Amino acid sequence: GANWGALAFSPIQGTSDPLQTVVALHEQLWHIKLLSSEIWYDAGTPTTTGYPFARIPGAVIDYGTEAPYSVAKCENSFIMMANQRVGEGSEFAGIMQFAGVSPNKISTPAIDYQISQMPVRNDAFAFAYKLNAAHTFYVITFPTGDRTFVYDLQSGMWHEWSSYRVPYEIGRHIANCYVYFNGMHLIGDNTNGKIYQLSDT
Repeated sequence: GANWGALAFSPIQGTSDPLQTVVALHEQLWHIKLLSSEIWYDAGTPTTTGYPFARIPGAVIDYGTEAPYSVAKCENSFIMMANQRVGEGSEFAGIMQFAGVSPNKISTPAIDYQISQMPVRNDAFAFAYKLNAAHTFYVITFPTGDRTFVYDLQSGMWHEWSSYRVPYEIGRHIANCYVYFNGMHLIGDNTNGKIYQLSDT
């Protein structure tokens, strides 16, 4: 992985906006940019003669993100806080779920309003986890706005998580990072760096 042929590169230039992050889904690479996204597939080209991936014809979607860490994979799809291209710029589109080229908006007008009022949106980060094989949750936190919103994929309902802080403050949930390890949902506390187990009890 340290040495690459001179031909084993390709610009992601269906549109000229900057690349934010890349997601692997259904044996495809989703190149998520600020205003748009491009879907590429493994074309089988050896790296000695060219770039192994090629863009699916017409697979340039006018949805991108200003918050690359809001992207989280779950339930054979991924979810992100999305912007929609409008002319040469973009506008906030809400929280969108992608399983194919047609996105599904999962945020409600009330959630969209709350997010639109955040002083900063591009610092949002998210993770997804499955609880007891029954419910999958998408958890998005806005550190500057001090809020955490959670979407239940099975019920289609939103709710909010918060944590108590001294002195007498309630703010965003403490989870600053997440990993599923050894049968446990583990989160890192944003206030002290400790690791806790997330559970329904």
